Amino acid sequence: MSCSEEEINLANQLKLLCTKVGKFYKEGEDILDKSASIFNNLACLYENNAENKRDLIKAAALFNAAIVRQPQIITFQKNLKTLCRNILRVAEALKLEANLIEISQQLKEKIETMRKNADKRLQSHITDIPNAEEIMTNLHFYVTNEKMFNLEQVEIRQMQDLQMEISQDYTDLMVFVAKKCEEIMGNPPCRYCVAGMGSLARKEITPYSDFEHVIILEEGVQNQQNYEKTLEYFRWLSVVFQIIIINLGETIIPAVAIPSLNDFSTPGGSWFLDVITRRGISFDAMMEHASKFPLGPQGTDRAGISDKELIQTASNMAKYAKPRSSDNTAIYSMADIITKVCFVFGCEQVFNDFSTQLRQLLRNENKVRKEFLERQTKEDLRKFNIVNNLMDLFGAEQANIKHIFYRSLTLFISALGIKESIEDYSCFDIIKTLRARNLLSEKTEHRLLFAASVACRVRLGEYVSTNRQNDYVACGQRYYNISDNQLLLKLCKKIGERRLLEYLTTTYGLQQAMMSSNPFANIDRALIPTLLVQFKVLRFLNFYNHLLRLWSDYNANPSRQVQEKDEMWMRMYVIGAHRRNRKYQAALDEISWFDSKKVEDPLLEGNLITTKINCFYNIGRKEEAFVSSQHAEAVLKNTNIAGEEKLDLLCHGISFLGICKSEILEDYEGALTKFEEELSYLDQTYVVSKISRKVVCLYNISTCLLGLKQYDVAQQKATEALDSVAGLNGPVNIICSCLRVLGICSQKQGNFSEALTYFTRERKERNLCLRQEISMSRDEEKERVEEEEELRRIIKETELHILHENSVCRTEDIKLKHKNVRACVLQ
Repeated sequence: MSCSEEEINLANQLKLLCTKVGKFYKEGEDILDKSASIFNNLACLYENNAENKRDLIKAAALFNAAIVRQPQIITFQKNLKTLCRNILRVAEALKLEANLIEISQQLKEKIETMRKNADKRLQSHITDIPNAEEIMTNLHFYVTNEKMFNLEQVEIRQMQDLQMEISQDYTDLMVFVAKKCEEIMGNPPCRYCVAGMGSLARKEITPYSDFEHVIILEEGVQNQQNYEKTLEYFRWLSVVFQIIIINLGETIIPAVAIPSLNDFSTPGGSWFLDVITRRGISFDAMMEHASKFPLGPQGTDRAGISDKELIQTASNMAKYAKPRSSDNTAIYSMADIITKVCFVFGCEQVFNDFSTQLRQLLRNENKVRKEFLERQTKEDLRKFNIVNNLMDLFGAEQANIKHIFYRSLTLFISALGIKESIEDYSCFDIIKTLRARNLLSEKTEHRLLFAASVACRVRLGEYVSTNRQNDYVACGQRYYNISDNQLLLKLCKKIGERRLLEYLTTTYGLQQAMMSSNPFANIDRALIPTLLVQFKVLRFLNFYNHLLRLWSDYNANPSRQVQEKDEMWMRMYVIGAHRRNRKYQAALDEISWFDSKKVEDPLLEGNLITTKINCFYNIGRKEEAFVSSQHAEAVLKNTNIAGEEKLDLLCHGISFLGICKSEILEDYEGALTKFEEELSYLDQTYVVSKISRKVVCLYNISTCLLGLKQYDVAQQKATEALDSVAGLNGPVNIICSCLRVLGICSQKQGNFSEALTYFTRERKERNLCLRQEISMSRDEEKERVEEEEELRRIIKETELHILHENSVCRTEDIKLKHKNVRACVLQ
């Protein structure tokens, strides 16, 4: 998308204030002053050179961005007021004197009332659900007794009622704005209605959600001579509506797609992140795959009118809901969204006519929609796989709660509704309809409803607590070890163990059922978590003590009935728990149980091999670890495990072989070859915790290069690892290890001052670890103390070197002075 030279210059000025990812370096007054001025100048540029309605919308968003950053600057407010007046003049509005900023202020007060009410009701609806420790009985971490069932039923009803109330309040707000817009623009030229889409139609909206909507015109108006004039009225109505929403100050800049800042059509063209604006109620973003508002996606002509404009008569709007076999996913997504609408404002008869046509079309196009659904479900199962999403949290700085605790469940409930041609949109209503059709058992209905209430509670709770549309929960705390999962601990505190476990096991079961062509054939069975599923979920949540307790209960139960294959995997998870608790001998004792068993699952065999190496190495049996690593590499390369899982295990085996070569044989060349091989595998495909594994691999490469005395290259690799680990919220042990390598390399090259800088940074990181009271095991605490003692010794040694250097330099200076004086005397 082309930009004027003036716009590019302003964008470059803004870029100087930002980091590489488009965030401000700091939220200081000077930075905000400069950025506010740039946004104001950009806004003036767009207003003065406006070619279409979208440019005026962009100008309004930019003026608001300036005001958000510096609200006390009167010039910015005057500029926005002038823009609003000019828009009404160009739109030929009936009330040219209307104050759009004042209307926005009235709306803002109503929104704040809605948000306070939602927060109050959410806090009063916190049911006293017991934690996992209290409910892990009879080999299950869930109970089906009447008391628990009733508690969960209360929570389900409360959450559903709250969502209904918020949806109604939100609709009332949009009705308020729509009426104001109609008063400003004058009587509409025909009957019409505003129809909501997305979460509003599903009755799962929050007080911070986008307003996705369309304008539907009465049938027959398209045949009138003045149809284009009619369309222009509604286009300007939509613009005025959007300006009022933008003036709330909750529309982030990327949402209006300023081409010099956020060009979504060009790879790498979107660089600016608006971290200052409090994201809240706004229109949908101006992206090709979004733009769910009346003007639709950006048009190609000068006027910016889209060929997918969402101001249409009922029959023409219904055509958007008609997918074709050749359509791509983005087009199908719009076709699917347009089928889920609710009445907001205007003529209900027009809305009812559209709904009738929509139902008829859906019946006729059911086969095509189900074909698309099958393709989309496969893609969603890959993208929102609950197990992969949980594993990605290890070492992560933040979690996308909308992905993990909302879409991972609600997408598949909606898919079940489409599969059965259910006309309800709400997840709660779909589940109840499926139960009414005897497609779900009573227990399955209850578990799905409870999981849906948890999903809504988590999303709504996060938005309310942060007072913005915030899909990410930040860790907010440093890690000691890269395998820690502080994010899950934080989520556990927010949600509660019981809700977390229930949501994850239910979602896991639902996703397993969705993998079959007929999910209803085994959904009841899939949603009752077997012992193996319980072990698996506890493993992914790092609930190792719960897992070991469950294992103890299992062994104490004489009537236990589990298939041997399941028991093998349960034991594997127990081995993992012992290893995580650093009880390596206990893990090896469990591994010995497999000696008398025939392990036919190659994935299980691979896990056993790599775990045995890990345990041997960590209890000091390094020769056995080395021999096992050689055996593991040969076995894993020839195993019939497919894809990512094979690479994951192979990387583990190769990594330990490299470590053993380095530490036992001091064969740094051989170790380097192995680590480079591991790095090439990690770069081939996505594997679990890929980033953290890659960081460790780079660090291992740097230590080998250090051993080979290739100090410059070692520093490069350690720096690369350090840069990568910064995106993982900086696990302390890896950061310190990389800084240690950098310091030693500087020492070896005789640059003791630089070495001291690295060692001092390492000490600072370790002190930060202490101040933040990062959770550590007893062994980790022991390691930390030993490392600090070693670091103190190294720093003292380095300081002595620097003192010696300075002393030598002073001596040389004195000799030089004496020499100069003697020369002068002789002259």
